[in-house]
Amino acid sequence: MSIFFKMDKNLRFAHPPRPLDAFDWIWEARDQHGLYIHPYLAFIHNSNSGYGIASATGTRLKEGTVVARIPKTCVMSPRTTHVPLRAVLATVDWPAIVKLALVFLYEFWLKKASRFAGYNAIFYGKEGEVVVPDVPRLWSNEDKTYLAGTEIEDQKGDSDVCPSPDAMLVFKSDIKPFMDKHRKVFQPQVHQFITQNWVKGLVLVVSRCFYVSPALKPSNLKVDDYHELSLVPIADL
Repeated sequence: MSIFFKMDKNLRFAHPPRPLDAFDWIWEARDQHGLYIHPYLAFIHNSNSGYGIASATGTRLKEGTVVARIPKTCVMSPRTTHVPLRAVLATVDWPAIVKLALVFLYEFWLKKASRFAGYNAIFYGKEGEVVVPDVPRLWSNEDKTYLAGTEIEDQKGDSDVCPSPDAMLVFKSDIKPFMDKHRKVFQPQVHQFITQNWVKGLVLVVSRCFYVSPALKPSNLKVDDYHELSLVPIADL
């Protein structure tokens, strides 16, 4: 089942159903940070694929029309995360994707205490768990047998963005010792949450992040050199 949210001229949803809660933060971001969304855009929610963006009109937009403008104050990155985490992350030289996965899970665990709580809401499951794309890396070993003999079986999953093809090896060698060292930042509850959801967080970040590096300039996916690898609300839908 798909639910369609059409916006009026004031960028408000018209008679929104329950899933609107996941987009409440947009109005605050519009008022406080200058976030802009073209009135021809609408948000959709599908019970199978989750949240997305679609056209709310049959009118064709002119080429070059700006459909969204997301301020950098709305971007989630190791530079904009919770101050205690930001400070300790500055002491390690990890791949950007590893840092961003840790940032996302930490901010997700903070729930309403996170400045990104509204954005994170689109990743909440019915029980408040992290919802991620249905990818083979998260399948059981039994289910993975169905991929035998296919091209997908030969792919190394997240090995192109992690120091090891095994995401849990990265966690055990780098993330866990790091959290153990900084116990004031990673209290027992958040430590446990990140441990249980590390692979999910990594998969989600890989599927949505925007990256900028000197080798990629100029790039349509550019945030800037300061933020580097980031999660950019709306642009990632």
